[in-house]
Amino acid sequence: MLYDNIFDIPARSLHGSDPGSRALPATSIRLRPDIRNAGQIAEVLWESHDWVYRFQINDADVVTETPLPSGPDWRFVSWERSNEALIALIEDADGRRRLVRAVQGSSDSWEFVAAPGNSEQISGLAVFAGFVYVTVDDAQRGFALWALAAEESPGEAASWKAVLEFGAFRYLRNANVLEVVSCADALYLAVGLKKALPVDHSIEFFARQDFELLRVDSDRQGWDIVIGQPRFTVDGLKVPLSGRGPGFNERDPLRVGCLVNTASGLHLGVEDEHMVQIWKLDETDEWQEACHGAFLEYQRARLTAAYPTPHGILLVTECLDFGGHDSLELWMLPREAR
Repeated sequence: MLYDNIFDIPARSLHGSDPGSRALPATSIRLRPDIRNAGQIAEVLWESHDWVYRFQINDADVVTETPLPSGPDWRFVSWERSNEALIALIEDADGRRRLVRAVQGSSDSWEFVAAPGNSEQISGLAVFAGFVYVTVDDAQRGFALWALAAEESPGEAASWKAVLEFGAFRYLRNANVLEVVSCADALYLAVGLKKALPVDHSIEFFARQDFELLRVDSDRQGWDIVIGQPRFTVDGLKVPLSGRGPGFNERDPLRVGCLVNTASGLHLGVEDEHMVQIWKLDETDEWQEACHGAFLEYQRARLTAAYPTPHGILLVTECLDFGGHDSLELWMLPREAR
């Protein structure tokens, strides 16, 4: 059980009891529930191919649908709630990405949101402290983080304000945003390279596929390096608060496997070619290993997904044991272990 409540969605047609309406395609649902309780009312959001469904649990038990915009074969990448609206990041078959917005209680249709610089390279989306944040990848100058006040959405492209630019002044070595997670008082970004730069013997040290973890304050007035490379920036000298260099370990850089926020704190999953490690960031910006030795019975483990739940973090891994057998393993990192 991943959530505190299991909702039995009634077997009915959409739009109430109209027998002529299209039935809920249960066989193709990919659940991504966002459960919000307000008294006796709860709302569950999920997607199915090119639709978003909203199921409100109250006296009427209503299922509504919101189709994606017509045109290319769009698919959902992620969504966030912003006040009474849903903000979604969608992608077409060619990898182009757009932001769309649907306001609950209106026409239940999506409208496009102008992205900063009209970029089609949006890599991440978060709603935090009254602002909509997007990250834009840039293989030449480094990623950028932009913010738009929620009440200004959809707004114009010029309405977006830059929070971080030039890969947080690490430039092309921070070309990509790998994960974006909002916590109670800060926004965290795992940044680096999705693919290593071309390597020859003269630049091998500078082309490693390492990563950094950055923290942006809720007032957007300051930012810090939690894991990464010390450097001078336009905001002054920045050093890693946790003392961890790029890639978590400067001599043997690790990759980001996951970044998960839970009630007990921020968790970071890192991995190399053989092993997975899960670490928790404490109140003093120190890292504590959360599942020491859990994967030692395997010669190789790879983290494919991590989901926060009220009972702990659900980990999905692909493992190879010492007998040469592959398996898909599910793990629960319980709250009491953290």
